[in-house]
Amino acid sequence: MIRWHIPAPADWEKSNIITFCVMVCCGLIVYYLHEPYEGFEYNLTTNQWKELFREDGKEWWIDDVAIVDDSTIMFTVEEVDAQHGGRYKILIL
Repeated sequence: MIRWHIPAPADWEKSNIITFCVMVCCGLIVYYLHEPYEGFEYNLTTNQWKELFREDGKEWWIDDVAIVDDSTIMFTVEEVDAQHGGRYKILIL
């Protein structure tokens, strides 16, 4: 089970081969779809998910996400973020 977060994600997408999904809003969360499934918990390091750009006071506010291929995502940070605003492509595996 994947639980929703508050605030609700601004966008999300799953990979074509269904190995992971990505949720964005305050930073991004990559949730790997493999057993045994673990429910998400904040500030916990695990092999089930990774959190990026969500550190307290250093959050990136992300508008949208797209999965480019089985290991790459592309996302857009809100333009109001003068330091980080723009489009990014990163490897997540």
